[in-house]
Amino acid sequence: MIDKVLDPRTVFPGNGFLMRGHLIYPKTPGRYPAVMVHPGASGMNEGIVDLGRTISRQGYVTLVIDLYSFVPEDDLPKER
Repeated sequence: MIDKVLDPRTVFPGNGFLMRGHLIYPKTPGRYPAVMVHPGASGMNEGIVDLGRTISRQGYVTLVIDLYSFVPEDDLPKER
């Protein structure tokens, strides 16, 4: 198991808007398989991001996407 992972927030092009998410990957440089975590209706929350960290500790690059990226962050509820 990998001890250290990097967990930066990221943005990437969507369908006419920028998508938000977390790109989580092992700190040790190398080539890793990748998975995408698609959260449920509650959207990206700390529990979903923590799931991404757990997957990355197993040696994967994990992209956790925010389904509500099309909504301005100021309009989102503080806790989802």
